[in-house]
Amino acid sequence: MNLDWLIHAPWWAAALVIAAGGAIFWSGNQRRDTTMSRVGVGLAIIGLLLGIVAFVFPSDRQKMEARAKGIIRAVDKGDWKQMRDLLDEHTTVATIAMDIAAGRDKIVRSASAQMEMFKVSGVTVLSTQTTQVDTEITVLMKVGAKSDEILGEPFIIDCQFEFEKSGDKWLLGKITILRAGGANGDEVLIHEQRF
Repeated sequence: MNLDWLIHAPWWAAALVIAAGGAIFWSGNQRRDTTMSRVGVGLAIIGLLLGIVAFVFPSDRQKMEARAKGIIRAVDKGDWKQMRDLLDEHTTVATIAMDIAAGRDKIVRSASAQMEMFKVSGVTVLSTQTTQVDTEITVLMKVGAKSDEILGEPFIIDCQFEFEKSGDKWLLGKITILRAGGANGDEVLIHEQRF
């Protein structure tokens, strides 16, 4: 029996159990039913424990999602050392059809140059969807970029982070740009600078 869902319960599940426990406690208290009140308190404590366990022992999926978000935060802050630390030596950035940059140093240089060239003033994670199949974790992410060069709404970029377990480490193999500004990643003009 797989108890992974119990150990790595999502925050909303823990909150739901706490809320149900609170409601049962309140109902039992209104009726002066001590058994019902105790059940409510017990349920709320179980929900609290689920939340604590999930927070203290995050799953590999949660860790890789946090790592992908950390890369975006590093780009947003222009913290190129942090970005470099979150990438792996052989990470590549690509569209579906071609590689754009290979190796963490080239990726960091290219990202820094692109941020400066397009006068990007902010990058924000809009949504994420994380899946795991055995030793592979995929994080699909929608990112909004604000630029002085591109007026109006944030420029939306759909990207995919692909992690693979090697031994006891999770390696970021590829970041794929799926869509950028409503166009297929391969249709977008990529301004790659040679370094």
